[in-house]
Amino acid sequence: MNDLLGFFRITGTVLGLLILASCDKGNQQEGSWSHFFGLVDTVTVRDTVIVDKEVILHDTVKVEKKIVLRDTVVVEKEVIKRVEVPAEIPQRYKEALEQVNAESYAFTAYEGTVFRNINNLSVSVELNDDAQDVVFSQSARDKFELILRQSNIPISDYSNFFILLKIQVVKGDITSAFVVEVSLRETVIIYRDGMPYKRTVSVWRDFMYGFAGKNKIRDSVLDGIEYVAERVSNLYLSSNPR
Repeated sequence: MNDLLGFFRITGTVLGLLILASCDKGNQQEGSWSHFFGLVDTVTVRDTVIVDKEVILHDTVKVEKKIVLRDTVVVEKEVIKRVEVPAEIPQRYKEALEQVNAESYAFTAYEGTVFRNINNLSVSVELNDDAQDVVFSQSARDKFELILRQSNIPISDYSNFFILLKIQVVKGDITSAFVVEVSLRETVIIYRDGMPYKRTVSVWRDFMYGFAGKNKIRDSVLDGIEYVAERVSNLYLSSNPR
């Protein structure tokens, strides 16, 4: 109750001061209450709050706009952007592609081609049972290698290319048959189910065959060795001119 009386007392005092201030002006008419109030264009009303018997004046603020706070939700969104980056193809990939293309359009290798760029040759000899009774394995190899060396063809036991000299004899009561075969062999890579495998294959072959009596079979076999050795020498020299 005391607070309310204090409020009216302060408010009445303010209004009284405003009326007296208006009466001091001589050009205004006396006794007109509407005139007194009309002189006041704007009145700032202050809220009176009494805290611990102290008067605190707060200006009344008119809020014309409302501020609405909303929660911000971050939503992850996957964005796919195609970026073209120039890249240099490694040299080994280029070489592999060239090799695949070359293998796809490879030509047939003729006998002169298979002896090209061969640095050296190794020699192996195979004889069947009847051939071992006619000529020794070492004698057949020596004769074959001698002809190659006379043509300056290098011989090496560790070569990746080797000559297989194969001699077969079938003895008869009066005459015997023989075959002297020579082949150039090398290790190649073949692919099966996408996997590489090594295989030694014959890339060239030639042979000589004939018949001879009991006393002539050895000479005939040696002639056959000489024939195939000269064939190898001629092909090697013509494919690798010096």
